[in-house]
Amino acid sequence: MFKERVQCLREAGEVLCEEFGGSFVNCIDSANLSAAGLVNILTESFACFRDETIFHGKRVRLYKRAQILVADLWACFNGEDFGEFHDIDKITMFADYRIPQMLHQLNCLRYAPKLESHIRDLKPIEPGSNWEVELRGTSIWCVELIKREIEKQHPEVKMNRQNPPSKSLPDGSENFETEKSDELGGKLKIVEKPRKTYGINAILIDFFLYDTMKNLEAERNESIPHHRTRSIWY
Repeated sequence: MFKERVQCLREAGEVLCEEFGGSFVNCIDSANLSAAGLVNILTESFACFRDETIFHGKRVRLYKRAQILVADLWACFNGEDFGEFHDIDKITMFADYRIPQMLHQLNCLRYAPKLESHIRDLKPIEPGSNWEVELRGTSIWCVELIKREIEKQHPEVKMNRQNPPSKSLPDGSENFETEKSDELGGKLKIVEKPRKTYGINAILIDFFLYDTMKNLEAERNESIPHHRTRSIWY
């Protein structure tokens, strides 16, 4: 789909130059620290991010690439600077072909026999078809249920949800602080600091599931192939 991909790049450049002063930073600034706001800006201004379809007569907005763009900003900048968003939890998992495969591997999703046979035979599934929309939509809901179950079993992860985990120092020394016991002797006492608690969200679950699936693929331990759909939305 090289032609379609090139068209996406050209459109993105044209829109950035015509509406955002040639800089994506202006898109980020326009969102006012809102992850959902930035997704809306992307999907309203850039047709190549408008991942929508009709399912049983209803308009369905999946917005995989728009959401993963926001999530990558959040993760790369550790929730600060260009990656600071006050509503990062509004981002869903990124509905493509890998997460349904991993959720099936974990017995979180079950496929209807006809669909499973179709996927195992490596037959293509048309973009926008009922099967494809169901695979993507069910994956979003499944990850949301996983998140809720994690929060139920570990209430502490509801705290401090705004920032992703920072990179740890190699020796783990960020978990400790020193105190002088007296001014003259300069004797130091090592005091362990409370460990930071980071929240859980669909982004972190998606990252974990995707990486795990890629590892299983490399080890040839897949329980089922991923579904085949030719699409610019993935």
